[in-house]
Amino acid sequence: MAERQITHPRDGKDRRGVVCYISNYSWLDGLSHTGMRERYLNAFDKVRVDNLNGDRFRTGKVTPEGKPDPSIFSTPFNREGIQVGTAIALMVRKEGHKPAEAVHYRELWGAGKLEQLAQEAMQGAQPEYTEVKPELRLGAPFRPTEVSTAYLQWPKIEELFPVSFSGVTTSRDAALVDIDEDRLRQRMSLYFDKEVSDGDVKAEIPVLLEPTRRFQAERIRTYLKERGLRNDLFVPYAYRPFDVRWLYWEPETKLLDEKRENLFDSVAPENLFIVTQQKPRRDWSPPQVVRPLGSYDLMDRGASLFPRYIKHVVAVTPDGPQTELRPNLSALAYAYLQDHSTVTHLSCHALAVMHSLAYRTENDGALRQDWPRIPLPPVLEHLQASAELGRQVAALLDQTTTFKASTEVKAIGEIRTVDGKTPTAEDLKVSMRWGYLANGAVMPGRGRTEPVEAAFDSRLGTEALRVYLSPNLYLDNVPLSVWEYKLGGYQVVKKWLSYREVDVLGRALEVTEIRELRATLQRIASLLLLSDELDANYRRVSAPAVAPAESAGAAAEAEM
Repeated sequence: MAERQITHPRDGKDRRGVVCYISNYSWLDGLSHTGMRERYLNAFDKVRVDNLNGDRFRTGKVTPEGKPDPSIFSTPFNREGIQVGTAIALMVRKEGHKPAEAVHYRELWGAGKLEQLAQEAMQGAQPEYTEVKPELRLGAPFRPTEVSTAYLQWPKIEELFPVSFSGVTTSRDAALVDIDEDRLRQRMSLYFDKEVSDGDVKAEIPVLLEPTRRFQAERIRTYLKERGLRNDLFVPYAYRPFDVRWLYWEPETKLLDEKRENLFDSVAPENLFIVTQQKPRRDWSPPQVVRPLGSYDLMDRGASLFPRYIKHVVAVTPDGPQTELRPNLSALAYAYLQDHSTVTHLSCHALAVMHSLAYRTENDGALRQDWPRIPLPPVLEHLQASAELGRQVAALLDQTTTFKASTEVKAIGEIRTVDGKTPTAEDLKVSMRWGYLANGAVMPGRGRTEPVEAAFDSRLGTEALRVYLSPNLYLDNVPLSVWEYKLGGYQVVKKWLSYREVDVLGRALEVTEIRELRATLQRIASLLLLSDELDANYRRVSAPAVAPAESAGAAAEAEM
């Protein structure tokens, strides 16, 4: 950042200005920078922003048209330049100072933006800027934001469901998480075995004996060996979207980096969690639904899990505290629901709204800034209809529910072999380079797909793929829309396959796992087929929106 006198080219008068060269452009709309942006608006008369993009994380270093978009610091030796996006801000303070009411903003894209800036400077050009009036309720973003007229009148999800938990972070996934429960149990039995030396454990499970600032590896193992392995702590674990695994959840020490005891205590067969986030790193993703313990990485950059119920201690007895599950509802939510509806109605309604493409498109800018907001329809029948649609969404997202393919999706993902014979053990080894290990992390690969003639409902599109698991085994008739479907920032099916590559998984797939993959394709297709209904529902429940209640009555809930 550099402050200097600036002589205006038109009137020749001096201005006191600040030119900011900022490599990380997250300050344009990041919540953590709200105070800084407010201060700029108050301190300067004019703010002009040239957003040079080139960001690996938000845009993948491509323009909206899909062409290369390197950073402004690109060189012949490093074509992409630095990873984060960049922006230049010119802020001017006049002698008769008045705070800026708006920001003038423009986007520069592509490989020629440096030359464009140089040419404009040489010619004294006056580029066109978009006037942005920063909205304080959205964090005063300097970028243009897409938001519907009524959006900011609706309550945030945290204002309806006040309790949420961050997901679990192990920092040692390679040891504490596994697709196979038996393999995880064998590994942890070795770790807890008093007869096995630290050196032998380190040779077999290196990450559990590698100390960090927060993890005193040898000291922790000494303590846990004495206490002993607890078989009741092997639990299902929602690791990634549509990917439930097994976790050894250790409640003592820092074997798990962030164990989230309150989240663990809230897991129950009758409970359900809506998984969302306050601010995505890339595009905003509709929420997931899980019942097991959930990972922090269910959402790229961090998942928050909103439970339908929260556990309350109702009595303390010699056998320990007695608890019960109560609805996770705020006073505002109770006042809205009164005694006509339940927490299930409200949570399913929220799901239906957030899975509407129209909702996401109209409010994209706002959804990037803060918790999603939920319209509260004033008509009871509209709430109930929305909740019923949300129940369908929840059932498709929740892998613990039984799934039966409808006629519309039954032909999707048929398991076939090139030679037309029954798959062999070799065929069941995923070996198309969908993923590979690099420094202990699973990296995505290219895999192999090929286009085929579509044979499914036209609402899913007209392009279809054959997705190969091995040279002789493939899933047929996969809609391109299903293949490209993203949730939580991940391309769901491709991500699942990357972890099942034989060199990563260490074994062939079971037939049941391939059927699970096919069911996931059909679940996603079923979600996409609800798109028109979800959009129509959003239109119905969001116009007109009901104003948030000012006072709340504690209405008793009779759960269905």
